Amino acid sequence: MVGELKKWQIDVGLGELRVSKEPAILVSRALGSCVAVALYDKKRKIGGLAHIMLPKEISRSIHAPGKYADQAIPSMLKKMKEAGCNGMIVAKIAGGSAMFESKASSIGAIGRNNIEMVRRVLRQMGIPLVASDVGGQTARSVFFDTKTGCLVVRLASGKTKRL
Repeated sequence: MVGELKKWQIDVGLGELRVSKEPAILVSRALGSCVAVALYDKKRKIGGLAHIMLPKEISRSIHAPGKYADQAIPSMLKKMKEAGCNGMIVAKIAGGSAMFESKASSIGAIGRNNIEMVRRVLRQMGIPLVASDVGGQTARSVFFDTKTGCLVVRLASGKTKRL
């Protein structure tokens, strides 16, 4: 997969989402308290990835379709259906670290709140969560292969996990 990375790579930046019905590697880097949500239709081989920053919208002044969990997942599902999905869609998630945990501040709860909201929205939409690598106190990058549905999680330490 890594050898093909440059040729088929589509970067998914902070607060963005991407959907591909062509074979691609969707990449989100430096996930701290953010959560990457990968949705996949195995039958059609259509995949999407969102780099979610916050649980729900707090300001309408910034338009970023992947920024909020409560908006990103429905938006990504809609784009996947427009691309031809009509089968069973499953989810994999990674991120949600407590990067800034402090007893004096609520900012450390952002990762945990992101994870909880992502799980809630997936449940509400009837999308099974089949794999996750969340929490902890380390940053991650993810590489989502839309041909196979494999989500590779690379921890800041260099260790990788395949979901």
